[in-house]
Parts: sequence; structure tokens; C-alpha cells
Amino acid sequence: DDTTFEKQSALFALAVSDILLIN
Repeated sequence: DDTTFEKQSALFALAVSDILLIN
């Protein structure tokens, strides 16, 4: 499902940016 993939991509991007900001 494309919408599910987009949501997962958005969450993944948020998690990555969170990690980068914390470090």
C-alpha cells in the first residue's frame, strides 16, 4: 500500500532526524 509506505518513510525520516539532533 503506497500510503502505508509513505507513512513509514515519514516516521523513519523523523526518527533519523531525531537521532541526528540528539547526537
